[in-house]
Amino acid sequence: LQALAAAGVPGNNAAVTKALAFLDTVQKSDGGFPNAPADTGSNANSTAFAVQGILASGADPQAARWKPTSSNPISYLLSLQQPEGAFTFGGQASLLATQQVIPALAGRAFPFLSRASAQRLALNFIRAQQQADGSFAGFGTGSTIDAVLAIDAAGGKPQQFASSAGKRPLDFLASKAAAYAATSAAASGKLLAGVVAADADPRHFAGLNLVI
Repeated sequence: LQALAAAGVPGNNAAVTKALAFLDTVQKSDGGFPNAPADTGSNANSTAFAVQGILASGADPQAARWKPTSSNPISYLLSLQQPEGAFTFGGQASLLATQQVIPALAGRAFPFLSRASAQRLALNFIRAQQQADGSFAGFGTGSTIDAVLAIDAAGGKPQQFASSAGKRPLDFLASKAAAYAATSAAASGKLLAGVVAADADPRHFAGLNLVI
């Protein structure tokens, strides 16, 4: 389930639905999950992975579906924690079980998204919002400057973002610069910041000197 989610398979996909149905059939009355269907008891490791799989599918491991009696997978895991903080496997404190339970209780499914990955995905989304004239969907000039600043902040190159028509953010901003800068000092300052972020000269931009 976690692998499917990482590959972009949606939670309503038939394979995901079947996998969740399988988990339904093997869940024990204590709310936990076993290593294999034939096993009679639950354990922390398998339950932690089951929880992460449920989370990866977009479902809630504490929902009624996963509460066969008075316990769900989360409450089962919590019942295994010892006073010193460890979680048990086979009745004994286990480092591996403890390591595997933590992500499940934190509500996290593998793979964890790093900041770099999050930025890359966000930049991909921003790129998809670019219009033919080089601007970005939203509220015109201001939205395009915001996009330029965000791209630069993430380590991207705003001028490498070209539209289907070959237009870049600065092409659009240059066409709107005079009117936008004239609206207020704040607008002029924002435009200056965007121009600098796109590696252009704010003293010579679209016939304007945005610095003075």
